[in-house]
Amino acid sequence: LKQQSQDFTDQTDMDEGSSPSASDDEDVLTVQLVTWGGYAPGLYFNEGAQPTRRSRFFQDYGLKVEFVLNDNLETALNAWIADEYDVLVQTADAFPLYTAPEEINNYRPKAFMQVDWSRGGDVIIAKRGINSINDLKGKRVAVAEPSPSQTLLITALEAAGLTYGDVEIVASPDPVVAATTFKGPDVDAAVVWSPFHLEALRDIAGSKELVSTRQQSHIIADIMFAKESYIQQNRDKINAFYEGWMRAVAELNASEANQQKAAKILGEFLNFPEEDAMGAMADVHWATHGDNMNFFGLNTSYRGMEGEDLYDKMARTFHR
Repeated sequence: LKQQSQDFTDQTDMDEGSSPSASDDEDVLTVQLVTWGGYAPGLYFNEGAQPTRRSRFFQDYGLKVEFVLNDNLETALNAWIADEYDVLVQTADAFPLYTAPEEINNYRPKAFMQVDWSRGGDVIIAKRGINSINDLKGKRVAVAEPSPSQTLLITALEAAGLTYGDVEIVASPDPVVAATTFKGPDVDAAVVWSPFHLEALRDIAGSKELVSTRQQSHIIADIMFAKESYIQQNRDKINAFYEGWMRAVAELNASEANQQKAAKILGEFLNFPEEDAMGAMADVHWATHGDNMNFFGLNTSYRGMEGEDLYDKMARTFHR
């Protein structure tokens, strides 16, 4: 991620912005999103998923943005290669895993923005009789492989003195499917995304949350990336996107009324009740411009977790 520092430095006079799309209009910035509360600022600033004249990206920057929901990260990568998406979402920990294959790396994927820190949005849930991470030894755990969910599971197991091999993995294509699998008889636990864990816990009597990124608060950070060539050729779009997104973060952090508006828009996009959308938003820390400076190693006085740290650690420990 440090390779992105120069690109990020060029954007430091701006705020943040995000958007997805599979539009035929080449002037539209198309951005793939997943089911996640961290993307509320971009949807809020865009007044929804579509590139309309009501969008403040359009009103303030002349930028047309479209967001597209795609929870399957591998199919999203294939669409990105085919130029169906301009921008993809990912997490810093999983970035090396997804972009290492030569057919992906040849496009020189470059992260240009930290979107958030997961703060309760990634959760390990378990059924009756399993009361701690130690109790997972020998148990069947549904987890998306490959995915950021592995980061939480690996970290939690290591903290308990266990390894990834100490549990029986039941692989899922994404954390949404993992939550559905949890409701059946085939697994004892699962690693899922918020707010899907709430429904799973409601449906399975005696089930419980074991640990989440509320406790493991600096291990999963969402980012946005694009092809290096796209960034170079569309720097004005990327800069406007970043600035608008950062302005949205500031507005949401300053106003409960703005958060309610964002929750309504996010709920419509995800087909969630507004209450669940608000809950998903509460399970992340939206990254500010200062957070981005820290994350990309541009603040020399910062001593906390940087994107490069997550990238390097998980490049060594991910399982596929």
